[in-house]
This record gives sequence, C-alpha cells and structure tokens, in this order.
Amino acid sequence: MKKRFYSLLFSLLLCGNLVSSASVSITGKSRVQTGDTTEYSVNPETDITSYVWKAPKGCRIIDGQGSPTIKLASTFLSQDSPLTLIRGKNDNSTDTSSIDISFVHRIARISDHSISAGDSISINGTYYKDADIYYEPLSDGDGEYQQVTAHRLTVVPDTFSAFTKPYLQSVTSSSIWISWKSDKAGTPVVLYGTDAENLSFRKEGSYEQLSDSYFWNSVQLTGLEAETFYYYKVVFNDEESDVYRFRTMQEKGDRKPMRILLMGDHQIKSRSGYEWLMKAAQRKIEEKYGKIEENIDMIMNIGDQVDLGTLEQYEHIHLFKSQLMSPYLPIMTAVGNHETYQDPGMAHYAAHYHYEDLEYNGIKSGTENYYAYQAGRILFIVLSTEHTGDTQKAWVRKVIDAAKNDDSVDFIISVNHRPIQAEQYIGDISSWVRNEIIPILSETPKHVFNYGGHHHLYHRGQLTDYPVYHIINGAASWDQMWGMSSEKDYDDVQKTIDYWGYQILEFDFERKEMKAECYAIGNKELVVDNILIDSFHRILGKAAPQKPEIAETPDTISLPYMFKGSPYYTSTDEVLNSVQFQFSLSPDFSTIELDKVQDVENLYGSTGSPWHTPIDLNEGKDITCFTVEKNKLKNGVYYIRTRYRDANMEWSEWSESRKFTVTGSIDGDPSISMEKNTFAPGEKIEVLYQYAPEGQNAWIGIYHKGKNPDVSGPSTRWEYTSGQSGKFTFTLDSPDEYYAVLFNDEGYTEISERIAFYVGSIPELSIEKSSYQEGEGIKVNFKNAPGLDNDWIGIYKMGKIPGTADLSDSWDYTDKQNSGEMTLGKELGKGYYFVNYFTRGEYFEPRKRLYFSIGDKISSVWAEKDTFDIDEEIHIHYQDGPGTPKDWVGFFLEGKDPNKDELDGFYYTYGATEGYITVKPGELPAGKYFCALYINDSYDEVSERIYITISDKSANRIETEKESLSYMLSGGVLSLQNNSYDTAEIFQTTGKRVIHTFLVSGNNRIDMNDLENGLYILRVSDKEKARSYKIILNK
Repeated sequence: MKKRFYSLLFSLLLCGNLVSSASVSITGKSRVQTGDTTEYSVNPETDITSYVWKAPKGCRIIDGQGSPTIKLASTFLSQDSPLTLIRGKNDNSTDTSSIDISFVHRIARISDHSISAGDSISINGTYYKDADIYYEPLSDGDGEYQQVTAHRLTVVPDTFSAFTKPYLQSVTSSSIWISWKSDKAGTPVVLYGTDAENLSFRKEGSYEQLSDSYFWNSVQLTGLEAETFYYYKVVFNDEESDVYRFRTMQEKGDRKPMRILLMGDHQIKSRSGYEWLMKAAQRKIEEKYGKIEENIDMIMNIGDQVDLGTLEQYEHIHLFKSQLMSPYLPIMTAVGNHETYQDPGMAHYAAHYHYEDLEYNGIKSGTENYYAYQAGRILFIVLSTEHTGDTQKAWVRKVIDAAKNDDSVDFIISVNHRPIQAEQYIGDISSWVRNEIIPILSETPKHVFNYGGHHHLYHRGQLTDYPVYHIINGAASWDQMWGMSSEKDYDDVQKTIDYWGYQILEFDFERKEMKAECYAIGNKELVVDNILIDSFHRILGKAAPQKPEIAETPDTISLPYMFKGSPYYTSTDEVLNSVQFQFSLSPDFSTIELDKVQDVENLYGSTGSPWHTPIDLNEGKDITCFTVEKNKLKNGVYYIRTRYRDANMEWSEWSESRKFTVTGSIDGDPSISMEKNTFAPGEKIEVLYQYAPEGQNAWIGIYHKGKNPDVSGPSTRWEYTSGQSGKFTFTLDSPDEYYAVLFNDEGYTEISERIAFYVGSIPELSIEKSSYQEGEGIKVNFKNAPGLDNDWIGIYKMGKIPGTADLSDSWDYTDKQNSGEMTLGKELGKGYYFVNYFTRGEYFEPRKRLYFSIGDKISSVWAEKDTFDIDEEIHIHYQDGPGTPKDWVGFFLEGKDPNKDELDGFYYTYGATEGYITVKPGELPAGKYFCALYINDSYDEVSERIYITISDKSANRIETEKESLSYMLSGGVLSLQNNSYDTAEIFQTTGKRVIHTFLVSGNNRIDMNDLENGLYILRVSDKEKARSYKIILNK
C-alpha cells in the first residue's frame, strides 16, 4: 500500500507561511529532563479543524500529531525553545500558541581523578580502583529533578607485568590464537576444555623475544568445535592465569545471527577513555542481551592502539586498556598511523598480531598490515591506509572478484584507519581508499559499510553513488571538538557529533539485514550516560521509493528560486532520508553544474560549552524543496532532475527533467585573490576580484580572524565592487590576522573563498644550529614579534601539518613579548623537525620555517623481504625522512661508492616523510644491491643501508650489471654510447617528458640546448628492460 510521507498542511507549514490570530493556553511542563517523554494538550473546541504541533529544537512528537494532545520526547539534541501549536478553523483562519520549554541535564558536573594501577580512591565514601565513570547525587542540584556529579576515574599503569592477561585474536570455527606478554622466556602453555573444572587439553606454543624483558607468547588452539564455549587458562613457568572462556566462531556461511562490537583509538596512557567506553559497552550489552561473551562474537578495532609503536606502549596502552574484554572476546584490528611511529619495519606490530596466514577463498595478503577475514556470512576487508599502493589494490581486486558470487557471504565491511570523509581537520582522510578502493569494493551490493577512525569523534554518512554507510569511530583518546580545527559541511556526511562512542552491529542473515546502534559517553567537557546517538540499517533486496517529479517550473527564472519535488511515496515501511537535486546544461546530464544532496538531518556543529548539544541544520526543513541562491547558477539554459533515497539507502529512479533559463545572474564564478599574504602596518594591500555580480551591490569585506560577518560586528574595511572585475585597495595599521571575502547583494552571503592574510611585524626567529643530540634543548630566539594574544612558537616533526589532527611536538607561548628566548624540545626523539612562530593561538605562520634534526641516522628504510625475482614489484619503505622535496631512495650494486660511482636506480619521495617507493618489474637488472635514503638530491645518506638481491630465475643465476650504455653531457649536448636500448627519454623532475628519441647502436647525440639548466632524468629502455640516470644540465 502506498504511503504519503508528509501531510499537505505540514508541507505548507514548512515551505510557506500561515496567517495567525488569537492563541490558546497549552498545558504541560515548562521544564523537562533530557530523555523524558512529556504530555502537552489544549482544550478541544468545536470550530477547530486541524492541529499542527511543532516540536522544540531536538525533540520529537511521538504520538498525537493532528490532535489536541501530544506526547513529546526530548533527546540529547534538545535545546531550550518553544513548543508551538497552529490550529486551523472553520473560517479558514489560524491561530498560533506556544509554551517555552527548558531542559534539565541529569549530569550537572564532572570531576576527573587519576590514580596509579593498584591504588584506589574514595568517591562519595566508596573506594574504587577500576577505571570507569562513577556517579554521585548532588545535594544542591535542581529541585525538581535528581542531578549527579560524574566522577571519571583514570588508572595509569606505571610498572611492568611479569605476564599480562591473555589477548584473543583470529578466531575461526575451529581455531583461535591466545597471546600474552611475559618478562622472561619460558614455554607458553594453554590448558583448555569445555568444562571449567576439567581443562583436559594442553597446547604448547612459542614466543618471540622483542627485548631483554619483553617476550610475546602465542599459542594457537586448533581442532575446536564451531560455536562452542571453551574454558582455558595460561600456564607459564611457575605461574598461571585465572580461568577464562571464549566461544569459537560459527561456520563460514552459517545463518545464525551475529553481533559485532566496534571500538578503536586507545592511543593515550594518561586518560582511561577507552576503558570508560569498554565499561559502558559491557553495561549496555548486558542490559540489552545478557553476558557479553555470550552475545558478542568479536570486537573490530580501528587502530591507533598505541601512540608510538614502542614495547612500553604496547603493554601499557594496547594490552592494559584491552584487558577488560581481551581474555573473553577475540579482537581484530587495522593499522593506524600511530602504530607506524618508532617501529621501523612494523616489527612490533607484526609480532603482536597473527594475521599473515588469514585467507579468504585461498587469497592471502601475506602481511599483517591488511587482510580479509570471514566471520559467519560477513567478510571483513581490513585495509592499511599506511601502506597504500598497487600491491594492496590488486589484492582487494582478487578478494572482491571472489566475493561477488560467493553464496556464503551476505555482507562486506571495509575497515580502514584513516576515514574516507571528515568534516573536521578537513582533508585528513584516505583519498586512496575513497577514490581507488571504494569503487572496487562497491562493485557488489554486499559492500554496505565502511568503518574508519583517526578522528576522535563520531560521524556517519552515506556515499551518494553507492549504497554504503561510512562512519568515524574515534573513541576517547586525544580531544577533538567543534572549533578546534578546519571544518566543512559535506553532503555525504549526515552527522558529525564530537562525542566519544562505540557501535554495536547486529546481523540477521535470514532477512539479510544489518542494524547499527551508536552509544556515547560525552567528550572532554561533557559526560552523557551511555546514550544512543545514532542508529541505521541496511536490508538487501528491499524495494526502492517511487520515482518523484519536479513541480512545474517557469520557462525563465531569476535567482534565488525554490525548486519543489513531489511528495514522497514508497511501497515499503522505509521513511525518506535523502533528496538529490542535479542541474545541468545538457539534457543528458553528462556534465553537472550544481549537485545537492539534502538529508532529513544534518548534524554539524554544536552549542559549545557546557552542554555541547549537536546542531541539526536541517531541523524543520522540507528536503523535497531546494532553493538555488543568487549567483549559484550562471546565466543560461538548464535542466533539473531529482531522486529520493529512503532510510535503507535505496535510491528511486531519477525524475523526468525540466528545462528553464536563468537570467540576471553572473557569467563566471566569483573569486578574489591577493599576490601575497603578509604585510607591514600601513603597507598598501590589494584584493583583486573577478565575476562579481553587477548591479547587485556586491562588496568586499575585511574582517579580523575569528570574527564572523553579521554576527561579530562590522567589517574592518569594506568597499562595493565597481564591475565584474577590479581591485580593492586599502591599508591597515593594527597588527593582526585578517581575511578578505566577497559578498553578494548588500547582504552577508559569501560568494568567494575567504583569503587569510597578516598585518604586522615579521617575527625574526633563530636557533643555534641545525643538528642536535637527543635530550639537548632547542634554544629559540625571537625578536620583532607582533606580541599578539596567545602567540606561540611550536616545533613539529617533518610530515606533520599544523592546524590538522597533527599536534605540535613541543611549544610555548610568547606571553605577548616582542622578543625573547625559550628552550623547547628536550623530550624530542630522533627525527627531522621544523620550528616556527604562530599567531593568536592558531596556526597562521607569518614567516618561513626553520629546519633542524635530532640524532644521527634518523631515517630508516626496509623491504618486506631480502630477495626478489626480476619480474616482481619491489617496495622499499621509508620512515622518519627529512621531508625535503627531493629526498630520494637510491640503489647501488654492492661494492659501489655513492660518492664516486654511478647510481643504479633512484626514486624521489616528493617531500613525504614516510611511505614507500616502487621498483617496477624489470626496472633493475638482476644483482645484489644496497639502498638507502638520501637527503634533498645529495648523496648524504640519512638512513642505514639495507641489502637486497634481485634474481633472474629464468636464467637460473644472479648476475651483476653488464653496462650496456655510457653517456657524457657537455656544452648542452648529451652523447650516448649505446649497445642495447631502443629509446631515450628525458624528464623534468616534475615528471614532464621534454625529449623523446629513438636510439641506434653506437654513438647517439641529443641536443639539450633548448632546455633550462637544472636536474633532469634520463630514461633508456627497450621491450624488456629500462634504466634511469640523473643528469645535470649546466650550459
């Protein structure tokens, strides 16, 4: 049966206006506790024909809409605002009534405590020793409602264990890995059985020594029964653990329902946020289902389980924080960026996890860094955003091709630490996963969910082009709240909430249904008691909504103009979730001029302290209506179409298009520009503009940074534009950060990007030297500084980006001083760094950076193995590089001297501080090589050398290079003595090819006189091999 989503009267209320007259009194509470449901009513009258109630911000009318009495549910989104009633009368008039409602929060105060592991603390007369959130009733709270103080207890480990609690991982229907750390060597043993009183089976394992006092012990139990509880204990030398139990996984393809717990980002030692979440998750699961190990099949962790990949952090952060659940529930994880820090070759990571032998349909990754793992009818594809490249991509392709027609797989979940979208610290995502991997994964509708982390909050959205949810679950480590970073509202993100949370996924394979619930405990400044902040679902095979229509549109329009879609209809019980409007100059929509997706809610931003209530930008909005603002479309003929998406992520067909003409708009995209961004007080400043709207009073405004137009007072300078293009010239005397922006039509609608600039003295910064030893302080002198509020000097490791999620490594305020001296960085480890002056507590840099290093042989390189076949792709990984634009990885045959002999291969890192370079098959001949990282186009080695062998199996031998080409560059002419190559190419270092020629046997001459002096790449090749050389042109 067809269902209409909106009543006509409610649509009129949202899209239009109603006339009102006298009002009536509303009965009900004016003060409500968040989370409560309250009844409100008016006296019925005979001449009233309709009742339309409008809820306060963040509340829902759950019963009675259209009648004199309603039930109003308040939520964590509720804000102080009125409940409004519009009544329709027999004479077609209306009246409006309202009651102001304020909301009382149960948790009124927060008190944070910290103790060492093993200690206890008294809270409200009771002693506690476990990390958790405890509540104490307030005696001076709200009189009507009981309020509490939340005591957040952090427990910090400061000693090392003889052996840690067990850690379960890689469970299957017939096996499981049980691991633990010990401080000495011994034979690891697990006693186990199906009866807690009779552990009749014994299995020995092995250990890996990672330091003098860190031994990682592992035992794999095999031959187990599927879906069976086993009791076990760890026996090690003369010690043994408590008895725990676990449950084996169901058989692959089994249709028994499953539940998965999603968590991540332990990362920091100084706050027990991860333990708070685990405790909250345990309470919620026991409240809803029963014992956690009986009702949760596994935990999927999103990575960053350490802040640095050191053994101390693996014990004190990863293992210590997981111990509430790790002996009972198997935990799987992904590589986070922090696991790669201070762990060359990912040796510690590889030791702790047993993923290298995991396979799906015989397909193995061969590494712990990424893997495929089938649990029941769910296939997890766990990616590494820290090891991107063709090898991992080819592996994904194999897995997906196998999964498409695998009847034992209903759902595919992709897992990647860096997310595919983010509305805070914008750009700090994995574009590689988003652009290269997601399209492969989404070739099958089985791929329904992408799980990311990295950012320390919750976010959920839907990809427009695929029926795929994507979330960020960043747990409770470093703080990330609204206003702390760069921010942008994206159409494919439905909500970003700066709360710490966890998720429970439920799977009903008979219905082919996935359901998700997200619960939260607050943030740094807020505690909420394990509240539900989001839920969503996906049912495969369910019908899509019916095809909508675009309301009739005039042939010619001027902007702004509201386009309207038809009411939402569906044959299912799914409600409307999203509407997409597209505008094109072509009737086939081959090019899109404007594309807009609107969701029923758009949680973006918050009210800030103290309650940090998320703000729904789309509350009360009819998303089937879309207004194109002035100048958003240029003059011309356009076509519009729309489609509707339900809460099951099913899109309707596109509507038929309508044609219209825009007049009175602009002929190009408005923009402004400045030739530089730093000016002395009183210096002439010019802002250039083009395609400004003519005859509409467009204007340029200059504002202090942090001031918002039409909110924070008048602009510092402003001027109307005098035509479509021109310039605005002015001066400023007050030192500060400013921005320029172009506005539309006498108002405050911004129609250009903001351009930031600085006015003031240019700080002079100096350090004593460019190379330091560990533990040596970095003495920084500054003078001629502007001395603004909260100016600071900060040190960052190369590769970090100020103003993103990357925190400074050492910093201090300048205390408004114009000159001074400070010592930073005594705690910094080996690495390459930069230091700079930053203004107003933010990240603007009014001067160039200074660079320095700490320690010797800072960088490291490694390969995944030491012998490769000539037809095999080789990856050389590098870490802690200097980060200069022309750092490079060089290859030399053994016995060569880089300062004397010709190199055999080189590969730029292009300014990256970590990553890997790729040697394509056949690019280097067979032989024995060493390679290292070299700084900024020099032959200065900044890493230890590693040695690899390239073998030619077809020739059944390893041979050193037989030189088949020699060259000399003189007077702008390159002479080549060639014995075997067919082609020569010369490239700029940017990758642009500038010369291409064919070679003959013997002497060849290439004229380079038309090129500018500088470094070039010479590449010679034939059908089977290729070689590259650096050449320097100096005419």
